[in-house]
Amino acid sequence: MDHLLPDQSLKINETLESNNGWLRLILQGDGNLVLYRAQVGQPLWASDTAGQPAAMAIMQGDGNLVLYDPQGVPLWAAGTDGHPGARLVLQDDGNLVIYDGAGNALWASDSVQDFSTPTIQIVDGYSYVETSERWKELCAALPCFLALQWPGYASTIVETVIDGQPVVIQLWKGWCQKFLGIPSFPGGIGAEVGIYRRIPGKLRPTSLPFLPAPLEAFVLSHLASLTDNDLWWPAPELSARLQFTLINPFTNQPFFAAGQETSYWLAKWMNETSYVRYWFSHGHMPALPQDYILEYTVNEVTRRWPSLPTGPPAAGDDMQPGEVLTSNASIGSASGRFRLTYQDDANLVLYRDPEVLALWDTRPKPGGVGVCIMQDDGNLVVYNASAQPVWASNTDGNPGSHLVMQDDGNLVIYRPDGTPIWASNTVQ
Repeated sequence: MDHLLPDQSLKINETLESNNGWLRLILQGDGNLVLYRAQVGQPLWASDTAGQPAAMAIMQGDGNLVLYDPQGVPLWAAGTDGHPGARLVLQDDGNLVIYDGAGNALWASDSVQDFSTPTIQIVDGYSYVETSERWKELCAALPCFLALQWPGYASTIVETVIDGQPVVIQLWKGWCQKFLGIPSFPGGIGAEVGIYRRIPGKLRPTSLPFLPAPLEAFVLSHLASLTDNDLWWPAPELSARLQFTLINPFTNQPFFAAGQETSYWLAKWMNETSYVRYWFSHGHMPALPQDYILEYTVNEVTRRWPSLPTGPPAAGDDMQPGEVLTSNASIGSASGRFRLTYQDDANLVLYRDPEVLALWDTRPKPGGVGVCIMQDDGNLVVYNASAQPVWASNTDGNPGSHLVMQDDGNLVIYRPDGTPIWASNTVQ
């Protein structure tokens, strides 16, 4: 509902929503009556009554919109009494207006939004852009494909099922340059998560007038040459719940987050000038923006890109094929005198205890702590947080091999027939 007629009211946590779904008025539990741009949760107007015991906002028969506490004491009013029959309307342009019976505006929140721009500007100490509601509508007619990426802005796809429907989740992360340098255009350092479906035989667009001409030509040239299997179309009808966090692989701390939004496409970027300031104030950062980890959630299912190898945790004195050591996990010799630990500085270290004497290590590796795995192919590999291999025993080609932390202080990889193929050479 987008309006309140005379004697209609909002109680705590009840809302009005504009017809286009882009605006929401809510009487919050903290007592504040707030108008939001729904997609990004951006407040556009408020009664400034937070912390007061509001119970009801009512469009009175005398034409006044009034916020009352449980005892009937007014906390805020629009001051439009004396106009019986007036009504409150939440308009599609972002303005909240009280009209009299003749259609004259008596009061307004003065919060008209420009929904024609491709992005929404967000500032929280740093400046960001998200794709706007209108831009999402326009792009809903545009299929995606894996070639829609460029140096510095990586993309991949994940095939899965949502509500029984096979879907393609396309992901992007890194530096998306603003096309032609247009400030209002999407782009910056950030990420995108899109939900798409393959629709064989669907008619492809022959023009995309809302795109800049060079980008339109790039997209149309690919649409003409790709097969139906290489194209996927936006799926807003699935009403997917999307959110993501970009994570610094060196610190495992969030860079920034986006969502939750109910949409087919969630995209957010930090503007380049803000990123330069962020870079200089936050120490150890990825050299390339595409090296951030993208942790994304679709309908409460969370995944990471890139995803680290997984497997059962190694225990005892060995690592069997497929077993892993995560941050600060260890295996130890049967006597307890020697242990192999994958440390949180991404160094794999063999210690002699109780002296805690390092006998062998791989040295700390760039890219943050990831995982150490005894692979099925016989290779012992250390991956950084970006799932890049940063050290290996180079014993692949020996499937079924396993690693043993021996009582003599030697760390050895054995083939299934008992032949040693690698050792730390640390016999004590």
